[in-house]
Amino acid sequence: MDALRRRLSLALPLAAWGRPAAAEAIDPIPADPGGPGPWAPGRVDLDGLAEPATGGRPLALALHQPLDAPPGLRPLLLVSHGAGGDRDSHRAQAEHLASHGFVVACVEHPASGPARLRQGGRLRANLAAMTRDAEEVLGRPRDLRLVLDRLLAGTLGVPGAAPRIDPTRIAALGHSFGAATVLMLAGARVALDGLQPPPPGAPGLGPDAFEPRLRAVIALSPQAEAPPFFRPGSFASLRCPVLGLSGSRDASQGGSGPEDRRAAFARWPAAGGRHGLVWIEGAAHLDFADDDALPAPPRRHLRREAGRPPSAPGPLARGRDAVQPLVRAASLLYLREQLFADAEARTRLSASGLAPWLGGTARGVEVQRR
Repeated sequence: MDALRRRLSLALPLAAWGRPAAAEAIDPIPADPGGPGPWAPGRVDLDGLAEPATGGRPLALALHQPLDAPPGLRPLLLVSHGAGGDRDSHRAQAEHLASHGFVVACVEHPASGPARLRQGGRLRANLAAMTRDAEEVLGRPRDLRLVLDRLLAGTLGVPGAAPRIDPTRIAALGHSFGAATVLMLAGARVALDGLQPPPPGAPGLGPDAFEPRLRAVIALSPQAEAPPFFRPGSFASLRCPVLGLSGSRDASQGGSGPEDRRAAFARWPAAGGRHGLVWIEGAAHLDFADDDALPAPPRRHLRREAGRPPSAPGPLARGRDAVQPLVRAASLLYLREQLFADAEARTRLSASGLAPWLGGTARGVEVQRR
């Protein structure tokens, strides 16, 4: 058995392009899908998970699930953090979805976390190195697949009552580097150009990492078909419904601007309206994650680069408190739409349906379908 450190705490195969899971009797959408659900979220932390399938990569994860919810199978969301993040990079999002009945597995990737980010205080250089590390770029999708395999097999080593996962209702979410990771699982092919050391087949498109058990993907800050992760042709093989969320201040490490992220949506293959893009006027890159997950030194560096005093109070991303409630609402609606064939959720996932969450730096919202 894996050497796992466990901590339990309370915190208040289907064909590609298959139809959404059959509708069933589910609770009505709450009046505020961006707010907490009916169940308190519980959490289990697991460390030391590794096996040959991932090249022995030492994984860690936080598993969030609803406490005191009725017995039965639960939908699963796999979460992949951005460069320099960790299992808590989307803690608020995970707790929100767990309170609405989801099991959420937030995976911590071994070579793109805070420890590597802080090395030598070279923030930009370390971020660039992570996103060009061939082992890390190609290994991240395998990390999520391993966790999925173990959860479905009931061999993850969760203490107490392990969650029972509905194998027909599985989704993935990622931000930035994590968005590239889950897009690869949705069928996008990564660019091998610039990866170090150069993998077999470089330069060109990488291997197909499509995961057929996924029914939906949510990509926060999805990339354009441009370095460092993609190139023209990368998105032609997308074959899982994807919701992208980005905004007018969502700049890219590769040098492309926010509008490039929006323009890239037109390159996703038509999916009968099952692909979506939520564009938030005023949203910046770090508004989509919880900066609390970052250790103090990287947080100070990021504040300095953002033009804020290193000791400035409040969230690293000024618009986070305004943007994240809208992101939580859109994510829950999309997951209900795709995993439960919830027609009301699809209707509400619109500019008018999301308008109640506008305010502060979140000045406007557009929703496109493809």
